[in-house]
Amino acid sequence: MDKLAALQGVYREWERGSYSAGLELYDPGMTLEVHNPIPDAGVYEDLEGLQQYMRRFLATWDEYELELLEMRAHGDHVIAHIRHRGLGRSSGARVEMTYCTVWTFQGSRAIRVDIAQEEDVALQAARATIL
Repeated sequence: MDKLAALQGVYREWERGSYSAGLELYDPGMTLEVHNPIPDAGVYEDLEGLQQYMRRFLATWDEYELELLEMRAHGDHVIAHIRHRGLGRSSGARVEMTYCTVWTFQGSRAIRVDIAQEEDVALQAARATIL
């Protein structure tokens, strides 16, 4: 499987607002770790944890858009730089932020996803994962 091509397709769908795209890429026992200072930082286990996080995250926005800025493969990892913009539902504040997502694959399945503002934080956490 070409991980880069698969994830580029997923991000294209996410850019269109189809946030359920790509579920087939995740291992059922995957881990999502959102690193401080990103809101709702924490560790979310398995697909249910991922879906709970995403539902809660998306519910905080009246308007939300995501843009893939750059993506590259690095061994078992795929590194994606993202820009997101939104209008906060409760605050009414406009937010724009860039962050890095590191996807860790085992075979064709993503077993871990790390999200951080800095690439080195996300990559270090991903590399600490014993495959």
